[in-house]
Amino acid sequence: MIRRVKTTEEKNIEATKILAGAYSLKNPEDHVEYYGRIAKDYDTKFAGNMGYIYPKEIAKKILEIRNEISGKICDIGCGTGLVAECLKNADQTLVIDGVDVSQEMLEVARNKKIYNSLYAVDLTADTYKIPTDYSAIISAGTFTHGHLGPEPIRSLIKYCKNNAQCFIGVNQVHFDEKHFASFLNNMIEEKIIANLSITELTIYLNQESEYRSDKALLCYFEVSC
Repeated sequence: MIRRVKTTEEKNIEATKILAGAYSLKNPEDHVEYYGRIAKDYDTKFAGNMGYIYPKEIAKKILEIRNEISGKICDIGCGTGLVAECLKNADQTLVIDGVDVSQEMLEVARNKKIYNSLYAVDLTADTYKIPTDYSAIISAGTFTHGHLGPEPIRSLIKYCKNNAQCFIGVNQVHFDEKHFASFLNNMIEEKIIANLSITELTIYLNQESEYRSDKALLCYFEVSC
């Protein structure tokens, strides 16, 4: 039996539909169900077909601006491990834990053998069952439409060492709509974080997608409490 190969247009429509579905999620239960369904095809049908270079771009920027990270890194909303994969390819000495709400996405990540430990966590909860000694937090694709607002950042800092480095990618439109700037500035005023810098990153290479112009903002800061 000959299997028909999908056209570029069909692949683009499929990838765009996956992204639109992700952007429309409302609660943790929606995320568990949705990502459970698409986990095994996420890297190909979404990331590959969309030209999803965001993980590569954020990993490159982390390696460029980081101070030495001597302890464990926590990858928030790690999904299938695309960011950690890029980081480990560049520096095998990095020790990275992954956190995600979807067990199915975590299983895909586990099979890549890039993480030290993996944790199924609802980041909208008040507390998390993860270690409390992280030297860095990274995130790409979790602080976006249908996902997390800025509030979990305050909770996540409690699981960091003093002076831990945080690299939080935020969809640019989402950043404005959810008032990330004022949230981060308040945390600076409260002396919870310091040395904030923000860098714009490209998310997609697919020029046929309606989301081709989407940008992300990489928020870098250090924990100061």
